[in-house]
Amino acid sequence: MAKRNQDLKIEYFKDGDILVIKMSKKPFEYAEMEGSVIIHYSHDDKPVRIEVLNASKLLDLKSAIKPREIKHSVFATA
Repeated sequence: MAKRNQDLKIEYFKDGDILVIKMSKKPFEYAEMEGSVIIHYSHDDKPVRIEVLNASKLLDLKSAIKPREIKHSVFATA
């Protein structure tokens, strides 16, 4: 069984239409942007945070969506 990430935190900022996925409490050293996605990396090159700009266009977000629903939508398994 896979280890559960206790640091995982997902937030959606409606006013900026930004989805933020924090995967670690480690500080980030640098970031790379690909399209509307920004990935922040720690000093040891591990991704610690992902920001999705214009998230409602990329994902099917509704105004009343809850973080748990976002988590299931983003991390759905087949």
